[in-house]
Amino acid sequence: MNKYDSIQPILEDWAHAHGLLILTNYQGEEIRATEIVDDKGAIYGLWVSVPDSRGHLTIGAAAHRKRGPLLKKECSVPDLRTELERCYHEIDAWIRESGSTRTPVK
Repeated sequence: MNKYDSIQPILEDWAHAHGLLILTNYQGEEIRATEIVDDKGAIYGLWVSVPDSRGHLTIGAAAHRKRGPLLKKECSVPDLRTELERCYHEIDAWIRESGSTRTPVK
């Protein structure tokens, strides 16, 4: 059993709705993350921890390659989609505050 099995369907459904891909491997480590790119090429990362034995996890978000906002939210598996939406909208606000827009999804 994969340690992300309990949240994988939620992540895939949420990512599809926003035209995003869920990354599952980074330097040989299993992860769950995505990148949101604005129209100037700035990249914003969003990642999700492995749920613990009680079904709690952490969602993190940050702007890559620059000192900028950092967001961390704790939630439970049943609340994951709602919290992902909140984090996504926070990243969108960071993008707009920088004078950019999100790269259109085709």
